[in-house]
Amino acid sequence: MSAQPLMLVCCEKVLRDLTDKTKISMIGLFSGFSARTLPFLSPPMFLVSRYGLSQGNFAHHFQIEDSGGNILFRTPYNKFFLDNRTASHTDIAGVEGILFNHPGQYWIKSLLDDQERLSIPLSVNYVPMKVKAITDKQEENKE
Repeated sequence: MSAQPLMLVCCEKVLRDLTDKTKISMIGLFSGFSARTLPFLSPPMFLVSRYGLSQGNFAHHFQIEDSGGNILFRTPYNKFFLDNRTASHTDIAGVEGILFNHPGQYWIKSLLDDQERLSIPLSVNYVPMKVKAITDKQEENKE
């Protein structure tokens, strides 16, 4: 039986407890970005997945895809072993500088043994900066 996905999160920071390696804290959960310019370069973020409820050897990786299924980012395989059904494995990947060329829906995918097991949406919304034009009348009032 294949390991079961227990979670998939995209966040700003991940902290792992030094005294208890099973405890992690996630800060600033992302569901999307507001892009001031396009193309948009993503800020640093972390992808976190957890698998369990099985035994055996597994290989996991993350992918970020656009709505057409084109892969923008892919992590290397992370191989792990679950020695019993109560064990779990947490995979954490630091990511930065992914280029999003257009606004829209993207997908963060968690793949186990090359099979998509869990995915979450990531929206990129274009919110252009508002530039206020200074009129001649406003310039006169400044003087």
